Amino acid sequence: MKYVKDIMSSPVVSVSTGTNVQEAAKLMAKMGIGSVAVKDGERFSGILTERDISKKIVAQGVDASSTTVDDIMETDIVTAEPDATIGEASTIMDEGGFRRLPIMEDGVLRGIVTETDLELALREEAIEESKARVRDHYKFAAQIRRQELRIEELKRALSEIDAGAH
Repeated sequence: MKYVKDIMSSPVVSVSTGTNVQEAAKLMAKMGIGSVAVKDGERFSGILTERDISKKIVAQGVDASSTTVDDIMETDIVTAEPDATIGEASTIMDEGGFRRLPIMEDGVLRGIVTETDLELALREEAIEESKARVRDHYKFAAQIRRQELRIEELKRALSEIDAGAH
């Protein structure tokens, strides 16, 4: 069983409250990521995603250089702890309808898990389970072959006994 601590991205790329959206977007593009954590000092305050920028800045024609991340970031954040299983994280994200899950421990942002991270981890788990089942089937088939050989040996022995008795 895998836990989110095994697959989370850490450390999390972050910006400070008060950062303008254009700078945050440049950072996201440079890092090749779809979101940044927003921190007020060391405290995790929210998350800014590409979708926030697209819907609240680009689609509305708002100036990204004069708008701060505080104005458009998501602050109603659901989090998980590092020891949550990937199945639990997947359920949290499915039920919440979001694609990123911040991982908090003792009030500190430790990492982030994305929908893609979970899909890859779940796929890897499914492959490992399938391989284990295949190994079990081969072991079972080998046991049956051994038993079939023993049965053939018993049949030959009985035939020899039967032939000797006549």
